[in-house]
Amino acid sequence: LQFSLQIERLLTLLQFCRVPDKYLADDELIVFKPEKPKYAVTIFTDVDCAYCRQLHSQIEQYTQAGIAIKYVLTPPGQRGSVNYRKSESVLCAEDKASALTLAKQGKPVEQKVCDNPLAKHSQVARNMGVNGTPFIFFEDGDVLPGYAPAERLLAMLQQKAQLQKQAGLVR
Repeated sequence: LQFSLQIERLLTLLQFCRVPDKYLADDELIVFKPEKPKYAVTIFTDVDCAYCRQLHSQIEQYTQAGIAIKYVLTPPGQRGSVNYRKSESVLCAEDKASALTLAKQGKPVEQKVCDNPLAKHSQVARNMGVNGTPFIFFEDGDVLPGYAPAERLLAMLQQKAQLQKQAGLVR
């Protein structure tokens, strides 16, 4: 049993290498969070992806459930493409969260160009094996490719927390 717990802890440490937050600073992300978050996930997203838009349309449900959403923008187009320019405008906006919401609603965002982390976002996505959006990373490095409604994501996070507590990985 002791050996089994050591193996689990080692696997948990290895999973940590798959946590995007380790490679991206907070100011490089667009974060939607409740006042007192219970959980956090990092989501690779695209402003024009239909399932990404569906997920974002429920952002209040996620935050009301205590889930902080940390977005990493990964436009599928090449630098200079329409999608890339939209993503760049979001990251260059004074209020990135509002600009992202507008873009995901299909509304225009003021076109802006600035020094931004889009190239880094794309590199991290490639390094992490992200091959589509939305692509959800849990804090322990587990992944969920695709969309999950708030109640399903919350249930998964609660189950993970319970299992980690039982394994002695969380105090």
